[in-house]
Amino acid sequence: MSFKSFLSAIGTALFALAVIFLQVTAPAFAAPIGINTSTPSGSLSLPASQEQDLPGFTNTSGVAVKLEIRTQGTWSLTDKDPKYGAVDGNGVDVRGDARFPQVKIGSVVAQIKDSLGNLKSLISGKEQTFELQPNETVTFIVNDDLKYYGNNVGNAKINYSVVPACNKEEKPITSCLPDGTLTVFANEEVNLPKLTNTLGKSVTLKLQASGQWNFGTDPNPANIVDANGSTRDRDQNGFLFPMLFSGIKPSTLVALKNNQVVASGKSQTISLQPGETVSFIMNDQPGIYSDNTGSQILKYSFECK
Repeated sequence: MSFKSFLSAIGTALFALAVIFLQVTAPAFAAPIGINTSTPSGSLSLPASQEQDLPGFTNTSGVAVKLEIRTQGTWSLTDKDPKYGAVDGNGVDVRGDARFPQVKIGSVVAQIKDSLGNLKSLISGKEQTFELQPNETVTFIVNDDLKYYGNNVGNAKINYSVVPACNKEEKPITSCLPDGTLTVFANEEVNLPKLTNTLGKSVTLKLQASGQWNFGTDPNPANIVDANGSTRDRDQNGFLFPMLFSGIKPSTLVALKNNQVVASGKSQTISLQPGETVSFIMNDQPGIYSDNTGSQILKYSFECK
């Protein structure tokens, strides 16, 4: 064999070894599991350090399904503070500098997204029950500071069972739009969370908001309030804040149709004609939503006329 042929053979062998190594060591993509009303009960493993390729489910059936979640296990978020050393699915009673600042640090969070990938709601804790509409997806993650997932140790065992969202005695869910929850973040000024009447008849939307948020921290922190808003509407010089929606208190939850206010506050009732969409936003000064904190969870239901 010539020296040139020998080098060529060595190169081919090294390339083959590299391909085998990459095939062995490449991480598998953890796509959400397809589920339907006949999916048997089971469990998923969620490493506390995992923040990408998250485990979860997609409803691949043509009807809504209900998921019942029970989380087992404990995990450590750091070795420098004992209170973060044995955390379970309910987390520790600390909120703030985390992926989801309104949720307890260390808790297991379910992120529910609609068929277009838009975040619909967040649910946290050891025990969770929620519905997935057709083509909706839920993924699970441990809530932590974005900078420190790498030092987490341990796994959550997520036990799940799937049941139909309604039984035979109930009206089919297609008779009206399904109930649900929607999360509205205080710092959202564009791409607002929304609900659409997809039926061929008018419906009445009823919602109740729960949660706490504020309309800014610079230069003077605003009060933490609920969706009914803040009584503080002037700056330190006595001038009214130039709010996005005049006549409505700062930090109030506002409902919009075609960019027009149709309701505000914690409890709202809104009429939607076929094809109409309502979106939700906190009332704040235009262009400075980024310093807001907190969120509201809207529990909503529809009544068909």
